[in-house]
Amino acid sequence: MTTTKPSSSDVITNSLPSLSKLKQSHEAELKSQIKITNTLKVAVQDYVEKQAQTIQKFNSHSDRRRILMEKIQDLIDQASALETDNRECQNKVDSLDREMLEVRDEQRTLEDDYSNRMNEVRGKITGSKKNYSHEVVVRRGEELREEKRGLLERCEAIEELIKMEKEEEKEEEEEEMIQGT
Repeated sequence: MTTTKPSSSDVITNSLPSLSKLKQSHEAELKSQIKITNTLKVAVQDYVEKQAQTIQKFNSHSDRRRILMEKIQDLIDQASALETDNRECQNKVDSLDREMLEVRDEQRTLEDDYSNRMNEVRGKITGSKKNYSHEVVVRRGEELREEKRGLLERCEAIEELIKMEKEEEKEEEEEEMIQGT
C-alpha cells in the first residue's frame, strides 16, 4: 500500500468548503456583532443625550436657583433698608409729636397769660376782678365796637346838625345885612 501524502494544495482545496462555511459563519457573527455594536452605540448616544439634557436642566435649574437667590437677597436688602427708613421716620414722627406737645403747652401757657392779663385789664377798666372767658371777652369787644360806631354816627349827625345850624345862622345874618342896608 502506498500512502500518498496529500499535497498542500489538496489540503487547501479539500478544506475550502469548510473554510468557506467557517468564513460565512464568522461573517454572520461579525454582522450580528456589528448590529449589536450599532444598537449599543445608539443606546449609548441616547443615554449620553439624555444625561446631557438632564445636566442642562440641572444647570438651568441651578442658574434659576442662583438668580432667585440673588433676587431674594436683593429683596431682603430692600426690606432691611425700608425697615431702617421706617425706624428713622418713626423717630422723626416721635420727635415731631414731642415738639407739638411742647408747642401746645406753650400755647396754653400763652393763652392763660393772655387771659390773665385781659382779666387784669378788664378789672382795672371795670373795677371788677371777675374772670371772663375768651368768648365773653370777644363778644363784649364786639358790643363795645358797635356802641362806638353808634356813638360816632351820632357825633357825625350832631356835627352835621351844627353845621346846618351855622349855615342857617349865616344865611339869616346875610339876609339881615341885606335887609338892613
